[in-house]
Amino acid sequence: MTSLSRFSSRFSQLSGSARAAWWLTISACCYVIVITIVRGLAVDIHVFEIVFFRSLFGALFMVPWIMRRGAGVLRTPRSGLLIARGAGAFVAGSCLFHAATLLPLGELMAITFTRPILASVGAILFLGEIARGRRWTAIFVGFIGALIVVRPGFQVINIGTLFVLAAVAFQVGNTLIIKFATRSVEPDVIAVYHALVITPIALIPTLFVWTTPNVEQLLWLAGAGKLTLMVQRSMTRAFVAADASVVMAFGFIRLPVAALAGFVFFSEVPILWVWIGGAVIIVASLFLVRRENAADRVSSNDK
Repeated sequence: MTSLSRFSSRFSQLSGSARAAWWLTISACCYVIVITIVRGLAVDIHVFEIVFFRSLFGALFMVPWIMRRGAGVLRTPRSGLLIARGAGAFVAGSCLFHAATLLPLGELMAITFTRPILASVGAILFLGEIARGRRWTAIFVGFIGALIVVRPGFQVINIGTLFVLAAVAFQVGNTLIIKFATRSVEPDVIAVYHALVITPIALIPTLFVWTTPNVEQLLWLAGAGKLTLMVQRSMTRAFVAADASVVMAFGFIRLPVAALAGFVFFSEVPILWVWIGGAVIIVASLFLVRRENAADRVSSNDK
């Protein structure tokens, strides 16, 4: 048995919450790198064009997978839902990328943590997920941690903050769609639809702000496309492994990763509130995963 096979075997034996935590950690790192790339490229290339190329390259990277599986794999009764999700993702991505040019990365990521609160409530109301006390506790504590980070920034509300809040509003709807779709559609198909739908939508505004990228910029855009695809594939696998409220709660891990990226690449020195809030968020996330693991083991033993 190869090392990869052994890892796959052991990974499959982990609880759903632990597998979700793994996928979300990968997703968080890739997500923050994409935001960092976008911030660097946005100096010379309009955000709409970045969104277009990111999705175009993402779609191209999935072509070999489609060829192996056959185009028929894209036929799904949920196609209308996935197209609606892609349209919402275009708006969310455009707003978020605009915000990335206006706010420090740590602050931007902290504001996005209004999303788990709304998404968890939506998952319970519309997806019928069970509202365990430990989930609400972890989400509440994590949200308090996010508020600790954002606290100084909220003294003045600027346009960047409004862009993030608009992105969150669309992301919440997309979160519920993903969780609903994963009940009958495999994760990679959802990821393909994400890229295929956004690309033609983003092309329309891109034509009005077009700037021909040079070779180096194209490479960065290709990298952003590949990483975005990894974000989508990892995120959908997390939703398969665990309930949406668990996935959203552990998504808080993006904050310390974003704060570190802002410091390394843009010399944004994180203020004390970032680290205090980040510590609270990490503790809340680890608490949730530990308790969910314990619950999963008890459930397995009862069967």
